[in-house]
Amino acid sequence: MPNTTDIKNAPIGVIDSGIGGITVLRELLRTCPTENFVYIGDDANSPYGTRTAEDIQQLSLALIKHPKLVSIKALVVACNTITAAALDDIAQNYEGPVFGVIEPGIEEVLATTKNNHVGILATTATVESSVFDRALKSANPDIEVTSVGAPKLHEFAENNLDLVLGAPTQEIKECVVEHIAPFIDAGCDTILLACTHFPPYEALIRDIVGPDVNIIAPSVNTAKALRDTLEEKDLANQTTAKPNYEIISTAGNDEKFKKFSELLLK
Repeated sequence: MPNTTDIKNAPIGVIDSGIGGITVLRELLRTCPTENFVYIGDDANSPYGTRTAEDIQQLSLALIKHPKLVSIKALVVACNTITAAALDDIAQNYEGPVFGVIEPGIEEVLATTKNNHVGILATTATVESSVFDRALKSANPDIEVTSVGAPKLHEFAENNLDLVLGAPTQEIKECVVEHIAPFIDAGCDTILLACTHFPPYEALIRDIVGPDVNIIAPSVNTAKALRDTLEEKDLANQTTAKPNYEIISTAGNDEKFKKFSELLLK
């Protein structure tokens, strides 16, 4: 953590397994427009979603030691897989405020569903953790949860985001249909995009499920939680200097990250 004098002006760290967390960064920039951000995508070790919980924990703890995160004032874990497997470990190893993306998503789902049939679209690791199932049923025992792991959708978004957003191929469209079908069969009135790589698919999903199904991404509530905490702890940036953000690829794919961030942040 930076010293007391500099802490308000310090950046906020944002971590993800790749480029997906840039969808969270987009909301952070909108909700906290005076703040500076450092985003690090660990594409050198991506995908996390097919790894064991132990692997994810080890990679996450190594990631938060990145030199660019030494002087941050808060940390946003912009990845459901990391949040599910390693948020507690991260919080124990970082002294500042830490924010995940699971709790905000759960809160919004509970407030939104009318028929208590909820779909969770996530990575394999997140589905296997059962973190959403447990939390939702703990809050509402009557809720029915249908969880679908979608590693192929994660792969498409990580490597072909321009196609997902612009001109999705037939293969991408069919893959989306395949993964959304269980939610339709279960009568879900609410679908949670429980992977930060999945918001780019929202338009495709909307075409499949129609206008009456709620599609939720937790990034908006995560950004609000960050803003409120910064204000409560008197950590909000008070300078008039123009804020900035930096996006870093651990694999050195800076041009790819730049290209995809321009697509997501425009």
